[in-house]
Amino acid sequence: TKENLHHVKAEIEKKELVELGVAEETEPQMAAGFHILNTNKAHSDEDSEWMLGKGIAAAFYDPWKWNINRIKSNEVVFLYENGKGIVAYGRGTGEVKIRDHHGDKDECHFQELGGFKILEKPLSAAQIKKILDRNVLFLRTMSAMPDGQKILAFIEG
Repeated sequence: TKENLHHVKAEIEKKELVELGVAEETEPQMAAGFHILNTNKAHSDEDSEWMLGKGIAAAFYDPWKWNINRIKSNEVVFLYENGKGIVAYGRGTGEVKIRDHHGDKDECHFQELGGFKILEKPLSAAQIKKILDRNVLFLRTMSAMPDGQKILAFIEG
């Protein structure tokens, strides 16, 4: 069933998050990390608009909300909207805030993004792949982007 599939996907993502957390603790820290966060506009226009309007990175419900806890101070977060591309970006504060989501207690984790900028023209998936010269998975809630400096350099020209 569709519900079972959703549950299986959530369990896989939860397991990956735990493994990522362990890997990040053992990896030497790079100067600044880069993340690409899917705004999940397909699920909710209002969540996506809230993020863009307030300059924040947010994720909702277990296990996805825990992605936000991985963003460290000064790391760059690119907000990606399905069908458009990277629509905005800013730098994490490292300070996770928690609020209710549609009446569900503590199901929204978010961080305010410093130096937040909305792009005049979104950077499409095809452009991102071309700049990075590799395939990029955009469906995940949040992915690390080790070569994100190339995207930042392109945007900031």
